[in-house]
Amino acid sequence: MSEKPILVVTLGGTIESFYNPEHGTPNDVPLEDGADKTIIPAAMAKMGIAENCDFLKLAMRDSKYRTDAELDTILRHVAEHGYERVMVVEGTDVTPEQASLLEEKIRAWTATHPDDGMDRKSFVFTGAMEPLRDANKQWREIDQTREKHDGWFNLGMAKHHLEKGIPPGVYVRTKETLWPANRVYKYRELDGDAPNEDGTYSNPHGPDAQVTFSEFRGKAHPDTLGPKITR
Repeated sequence: MSEKPILVVTLGGTIESFYNPEHGTPNDVPLEDGADKTIIPAAMAKMGIAENCDFLKLAMRDSKYRTDAELDTILRHVAEHGYERVMVVEGTDVTPEQASLLEEKIRAWTATHPDDGMDRKSFVFTGAMEPLRDANKQWREIDQTREKHDGWFNLGMAKHHLEKGIPPGVYVRTKETLWPANRVYKYRELDGDAPNEDGTYSNPHGPDAQVTFSEFRGKAHPDTLGPKITR
């Protein structure tokens, strides 16, 4: 029997957009809604990595407006169709929080539906700091390196991890590495201001401030030399 395809769930976010995100944050990410508007299947086909994938579009929105209900929908769909490997493509603003929340939901699901084996499945969240398209909605150059248009690289590596086989659990794939869901956070600076120790910003420019720098960073793991799993 052939292996079940990888389920690719699309939720919108910067990777699907067509602007420079650092010039737009914290404004709304421009996205095209509609049943056929997600570009992820076409992007993966363009890269030659769409084979053995099923696609499920759940939303096209800025990740700041993500809802818990979408994670519940993912788990229901996975259980109903028997998927073992899942890639979730969304906006990076909330990826660490969403991945950790999915872990909690998997634990709760397993407690009430032990026969579904949800705790034995692998989930990888990914997205991009820059869109796959330019401001004219044309494809950016396909460069599957982590230094340029990271979305191409992240899509390819997320599928690679799922195909290669990783331990069951929830992960976040960024251009740096693959992280356990609860070992990564999003670091931001607004107009040059670094965050305070409590994660808030002493920002003199008010709510319309622009993000000048952002990246994912790891939380130190208590049992290892670092938070990363693999490169």
